[in-house]
Amino acid sequence: MTTASGAVVTPKHRRPAVTARTVRRAALPAPRALATAVERDAGTVVLVAGSAGTGKTTLLATWARDLESRGDAVGWASLDRDDDEPSVLAQSIAEAIRGALATGPDRRPTSPDGADESDANDGDSGGSESNDGGARVPTLDGAAKPRVLVDEVVRVAASRDRQLWLLLDDAHVVRSATSRALLDRLIRWAPANLHLVMATRSEPDLHLARLRVEERLVELREPELRFSLDEAGELLRLHGLSLDAGDVDRLHQLAEGWPAGLGLAAMSLSRGRDTDTFLQEFAHNDRAISSYLVEEVLSTLEPDAREFLVTTSVLDRVDPDAAAALTGRPDARAMLLELSADSAMVTAVPTGTAAPDTFRYHSLLRSHLAALLASQGSGRLRRAHRAAARWYLASGRPRQALHHAREAGDDALASEVIRRQALHLLTEGQADEVRRTVAELATEDPLVTGMAALALGELADPQAAREALDRLSERMPEARGAVALGRAAGGGSPPLQDLVSLGGRMLALISRPAEPQGSSRARTAAPRTTSVRSLVGRAHHASVAAVPSGRFGPSGPPGSGRSRLSGSASPGPSGHAGANGFAPEAGHGVGHGVANGVGHVARSDAWEHHALDFSLLAGLTDGGELLAAGRFDEASRAFRDVLETARRTGHELVALQAMSGLASVCAGAEDFQGVDLWSGRALRMAEGTPWQRSPRLLPAYVLAAWSAYHRMDDDAARRRNDVARTLLAESASPVDGGPGPDEGSPRQRGLAQLGRMSRLLDAHLALAVDRSPSSTYAVARSVRADVRAIATQSLTEGMAANEVVSIHELLLRAGCARMAPEVEDVAAHLGIDPLRLCVMTALRLLHEGDDDAAREIVHDVLAEPDAASWRDVVKAELMAAVLASRRGQPWRSHELLVAAMERAAPEGAVRLVVDTVPGVPDLLLADAGRFGPLERFASDLLEHVAEARPVPASRREGRLTARELSLLRELPSLLTIKEIAAARSVSANTVKTQLRSIFDKLGVSSRREAVAAGRRLGLL
Repeated sequence: MTTASGAVVTPKHRRPAVTARTVRRAALPAPRALATAVERDAGTVVLVAGSAGTGKTTLLATWARDLESRGDAVGWASLDRDDDEPSVLAQSIAEAIRGALATGPDRRPTSPDGADESDANDGDSGGSESNDGGARVPTLDGAAKPRVLVDEVVRVAASRDRQLWLLLDDAHVVRSATSRALLDRLIRWAPANLHLVMATRSEPDLHLARLRVEERLVELREPELRFSLDEAGELLRLHGLSLDAGDVDRLHQLAEGWPAGLGLAAMSLSRGRDTDTFLQEFAHNDRAISSYLVEEVLSTLEPDAREFLVTTSVLDRVDPDAAAALTGRPDARAMLLELSADSAMVTAVPTGTAAPDTFRYHSLLRSHLAALLASQGSGRLRRAHRAAARWYLASGRPRQALHHAREAGDDALASEVIRRQALHLLTEGQADEVRRTVAELATEDPLVTGMAALALGELADPQAAREALDRLSERMPEARGAVALGRAAGGGSPPLQDLVSLGGRMLALISRPAEPQGSSRARTAAPRTTSVRSLVGRAHHASVAAVPSGRFGPSGPPGSGRSRLSGSASPGPSGHAGANGFAPEAGHGVGHGVANGVGHVARSDAWEHHALDFSLLAGLTDGGELLAAGRFDEASRAFRDVLETARRTGHELVALQAMSGLASVCAGAEDFQGVDLWSGRALRMAEGTPWQRSPRLLPAYVLAAWSAYHRMDDDAARRRNDVARTLLAESASPVDGGPGPDEGSPRQRGLAQLGRMSRLLDAHLALAVDRSPSSTYAVARSVRADVRAIATQSLTEGMAANEVVSIHELLLRAGCARMAPEVEDVAAHLGIDPLRLCVMTALRLLHEGDDDAAREIVHDVLAEPDAASWRDVVKAELMAAVLASRRGQPWRSHELLVAAMERAAPEGAVRLVVDTVPGVPDLLLADAGRFGPLERFASDLLEHVAEARPVPASRREGRLTARELSLLRELPSLLTIKEIAAARSVSANTVKTQLRSIFDKLGVSSRREAVAAGRRLGLL
């Protein structure tokens, strides 16, 4: 091949063609000289480093074309193994520079932004290669010594006015010290118009640190070279393909943005392959991908490196120690570091801790390696998985251990993982993994069955949990002997009785309540059910009943400095603390042992590593039992203890569940600050974790949404409630993967209540947006259907009362007061607090206009405020304030309004004040500026009043003159008319005249009414 000037271009110096199917990388434009390099009178160095198939060569080819179109000279050299010889490398560089200078006009050097720096054309034209009076370019003697030849290249480049770009593809082949020194010399002495671009698969052993300090280096690495989603779509379009957005995204994820993989996929699809079938087979069976990986990646490695990759391909994340265990190579870390340096298809993944990095293989490479391993025989594949399982088990990573044990088909090893680590798996939310593993094992091991029972309880599968507990209850004498032998053999298994006891308590939370003894159902119950009831039913009731006599043991109540689950040492019968501070217990009574937190967890050394996980599960169960029983203070202590330990020990999911439980407790106890605190903390802590959208956080989402609604942050309430509705739709249970608890069980009642609360909040939010008659009636009907279910499907009476009150308020706000008596009847049937029922009735009467009857009821409520909840007292005081105002008692009205605000302000109960009692917003507007220490809270209230009462622009402008508007804005002050007149330098009569005009225009008769009207109209 020859250029237009007749220069011969060898294959090594022939740049690849840029075709119509080449994706233009708009985010990676052709480089320019760095200003910081020009200041040093030195060339710019561009490093393009990425694994095979990341599009380095194509990118350099497009750059070459763009650089030439810009007027720069471009030299190209595709290096090969021969270039690891210094003389060959020097000749390749010299020929590339000769080719660059053989074409195009010469120009003065350009500035970094591309502008011509010459003052005028030097007269050189017609492609002349002259400079300095027309002298010929010195011949580059290929026979010269390498160092001399490179120096000649530098001299020739410095003698030219033109920008010269030397593009070296496959620079990773340059490995010898002498060749690297040659490149370093070229880089070091390159003049300001000579720039070097190197494409390499591995990190070049050059003085890159010095170049970074000198600000001469531009670096593009694997992340920048990967195709974006848009670029992947463009590539497919250039191949004539029209895939929908979902398929493009799926292909992009499978290839991880790897350009070669995407290109090969595009070629396969352009031949008419079915898209769905191809995407299903792409990662595992595509021959083009496999051939490319073999030819371009694996063939370049030494046999021992290939063997290392194949063996460790069973690992999702390759820990160096795990790799050493699988391969028997103590230098596994060094091998991984070398592989990651040579190929970006093996990358280091920072752990974010002081622990060593792990490594990962590109998904397509890993799939190919796994296929190679499987092709070498199932025995070798099983051995690799078995070795991985044992390493993960010894390292305390049971989820991975269980996965590899199952992949190895080793039932004995899987059973060992279940026996030793199932409790930890449960605290990490892996109950379904435990259940599926035990189902596959078909083992009669009682401890494995016991672990499965706990998993089934976590998954809210009462029938299967009951069956597992039945099997254990029938074999308890034999099981105790098996457990003793297991502990003596060092199996590390927990006491079976403790598992059965906790399983029974979990079952009580998800199964239907026991029928009365005289019922037909009890008489026809199967023997197995009877045996379970005899084993765990009484224990469950005993454990709840035993709380006052020492549920929290010697640790004392919260705030005493000792916590049942904090790990503080408690002396046992023998005078010393048990494992993790839990004292050994004598005897096997479930009501005694489990009720004190962990039962008999410290009876043997083998049980020590189970104590923490068992105590956390037992603590969560404690909290659930006490919450269902309406014993909020004790439930709060149980959840707080769990939270303290979970935070300290890194049990993230358990901590989230404890926070969600605390939010539920606060909701039942009407502690709305606590609801906001704990639900908000749970959702913030869950951000960025696998549990962010878990059904386990459903209570937190629902309660956080209601908390935002009470603060009148409707946007946040809507966002959180949208997530809650999604979680409700995705799962029949707050626990992932379960079939759902029995009808009437505590967990099912709680789930049903959360569903109603979410629907009710939707109704409130809809009413806040649209209060047209048709809309309000539809909203009222939507919640009416849930009223009757409250009586039978609520977790606690307190929570049921809150629901009833909220529905009642919504009906009144919607103008459907005629439906409210039905809700009051339900409230009376629930046994709601009489004072709360009185407040509900008074509020309805106020809406109906029966002020006298409402006043009489409110008077009775306020006669004993300590007997009512703070919210009911606030409502009563607000109603009394409105009624006093209507009777012409402004000072009494103001006193009652202030009293209500004093109770509501600490709770942040904005909506309670603003949007519950009709007429209160007018009182707030009229009394603005008179709230003293409550002024900040009053400002928040008034801000929401203004938002709820948008005023048309025409009315906001008003009919007042500029002087009248100015005077109106002084009326909320405490200045007298004489003082206002003096401040305005006018007579008092002038002020009185202006006031009369203001009163006439606003339709009021007093200064106080004028201020209220001005606020309503948006004039103040």
